[in-house]
Amino acid sequence: MNRNLRLKRIQIIGKRRGSKELDIIFGRFIDYSLEDLDDSLLKQFEKFLEVNEPDLQSYFFSHISPPKEFEAIFQKILDSLNFKA
Repeated sequence: MNRNLRLKRIQIIGKRRGSKELDIIFGRFIDYSLEDLDDSLLKQFEKFLEVNEPDLQSYFFSHISPPKEFEAIFQKILDSLNFKA
């Protein structure tokens, strides 16, 4: 799949996760940072979006660390939340 199709797919999936809170978090990250990701982080983000909703909520709202395989993308998402538009 070419990069543009991957980005569109991620935009659709990431902005419609189910919970409003995660839609906002992922939506902001997608809007401001998605296109800057290298292929490795893009793959990591695609896999991160496959994590079930309760686990994702635990990572963001319960101060539970995500698995090591997601540390880099999780930090990028956290950094995007501090972006001042």
